[in-house]
Amino acid sequence: MASADVKHLAFAANVGLVVSAVLSGAAVVATRVAVQTVPPLSLAVLRYAQGGLLLAVCLVLGARSRVRVRHQDYALLAILGTLLFAAFPLLFNAGLRLTEASRGSLMLATVPVWSALLARLTRQERLEPRQLIGLMLATAGVAVAVAERGLDARAGGTALLGDSLILLAALCGAGYGVLVKRLSGRYTALTVTTYTMVIGTLVLLPAALIEGLPAATLTLDGQTLLLVIFLGVLGGTDV
Repeated sequence: MASADVKHLAFAANVGLVVSAVLSGAAVVATRVAVQTVPPLSLAVLRYAQGGLLLAVCLVLGARSRVRVRHQDYALLAILGTLLFAAFPLLFNAGLRLTEASRGSLMLATVPVWSALLARLTRQERLEPRQLIGLMLATAGVAVAVAERGLDARAGGTALLGDSLILLAALCGAGYGVLVKRLSGRYTALTVTTYTMVIGTLVLLPAALIEGLPAATLTLDGQTLLLVIFLGVLGGTDV
């Protein structure tokens, strides 16, 4: 591959990462606002049902040959879907009801730390000394930022509970990132994401119906509806 092509691919990858980071940050704020009026489970289902539907359409129309997966991989896909698109949004949305978006973003910043530790524990990767130093610095940075803000005295311990829930959500996201490597090489990212998003949505659906999903959907005001659409179309499919 020519040097110019390599630079072009690297530039495109970096742009993609920047766009994804911006969308993820915006999704945190949008979720914080929307979850004040839409229950956590209902918001997760509304969000990922849209994303799963869009990805499924793209998969069927643009890559029909990649729709099928091996039967022995369904169990892992179910675990991945439950981790990232069921447990993660449940913990994340519930946490943002109790803490601020800025604090939630800080908790999500620990995903690379958890990913590296889980990869090391599962012997998928070996951590070099410089990587260990980087992990410690990243952890210390998040800890200092949280400690500097302190607990929200007006909310008692609710802010700490919210932070803890989002921290658990970050752990789920890291677990997904480590486990999904077992499917790399067999399927495209579009195939894996479509299956896991649809599975996660179906896992949450019964509980969301009990929570009041139909009523929450019918009572959406204009602003919240736009936020939900943003979360599903841009904030859900950029995973």
